[in-house]
Amino acid sequence: MHSQPVRQIGARPQHSGGGSPPHRAGLMPSVSRVVQLFARMGSFRVLWCVCMASTSFAASMPNYIMRVWNTDGGLPDNRVTAVIQSRDGYLWLGTRNGLAQFDGVRFTVFDGGNTPEMQSPHVTCLFEDSEGTIWIGYETGELTCYRAGKFHAVPVKASWQGGKIFGIGADIGGDIWLLNDVGEVARVKDGFVIPSPQGKVVHLLALARKPKGGLWIQRDNEIFSLEN
Repeated sequence: MHSQPVRQIGARPQHSGGGSPPHRAGLMPSVSRVVQLFARMGSFRVLWCVCMASTSFAASMPNYIMRVWNTDGGLPDNRVTAVIQSRDGYLWLGTRNGLAQFDGVRFTVFDGGNTPEMQSPHVTCLFEDSEGTIWIGYETGELTCYRAGKFHAVPVKASWQGGKIFGIGADIGGDIWLLNDVGEVARVKDGFVIPSPQGKVVHLLALARKPKGGLWIQRDNEIFSLEN
């Protein structure tokens, strides 16, 4: 249901191949456009808040428009498992059937058919580091990164139980850490592992960077601090 038309969003030609996406053209140019993303009832929904031009953003009267995207609109799978917005404005969506990049108009899909570095169709988490590299974790415990327009398969050297990558984060030194679904934490560069508590089944997991460096690790009702 559209109460008023949406202002034109910068578009780009459809990209159908693998590898690096095309150069963006005017992607999401206005800071007055607020994006809220959520997955609900098997669909990817984006609420665009398009604000009328005025001398003050705070004084403007917004017009709300709801639009739903799913596989009919180019999403590779209706089961969205991870979402981030990269610093260049693109939305990246992990699904159970590939990775999608969204420019506000259309999706560019990356999967094993056009991007061999995508090691599994089932993406479980996404993370962008301070240098703009996007890290992609999978149900299989494998890892891919997207840097400077190219995808790279990244070996996971950790001697751990494996399982899906549940979280990805970076410490103050820029080292990338992975959290798996049994609560083990591994550093990508050398495979160093912080084990999960012995004999304990972990149900709730989270990995987050601390504002002044280091990482917070949640295992059920316990919070751990990882310092450099």
